[in-house]
Amino acid sequence: MAYAALLSLTQTLEQILHSHDESRILHEEKQITSVYEKLSFILSFLEDSTNKYSEKITSLEERIRDVTYKAENIIESSMSERIRDATYKAEDIIESNMSKPASHGVISTWFWEKKFSTSVRSV
Repeated sequence: MAYAALLSLTQTLEQILHSHDESRILHEEKQITSVYEKLSFILSFLEDSTNKYSEKITSLEERIRDVTYKAENIIESSMSERIRDATYKAEDIIESNMSKPASHGVISTWFWEKKFSTSVRSV
C-alpha cells in the first residue's frame, strides 16, 4: 500500500519537475528535487525489505502511506490554486481588454483621424 502511494507521489513530482511552469522558482525546484530523491530512496527500501521483514514493516508502511497521501493532497491543492489563480488573472485581462474600444488598426485609425481633422477644418 505504501509503495503505491509513494509511486503516485513521485510521479506527481516528476510531472511538476518536467513541466514548463514559469511560475515555479528555482528554490521550489530544488525542494521538489530533494523530496523526489528521498522518496525514491524510500521506494527502493520498501522494495528490498517488504519480503524480508513483512511483519515488522507493516506498521511502518501504514505510516508512510498516510503521510504520503497527505503530502500528495497538499501538493495537488497547491497546484490547483496556482492554476485557479492563473485562470482568474487571464479572465481579468480578457475582461479589461473587452471593455476597451476596438481598434481599427494603426493605418485605419490614422486614416480616420486625418479625414476627421480635414473635415473639421473645412467647416
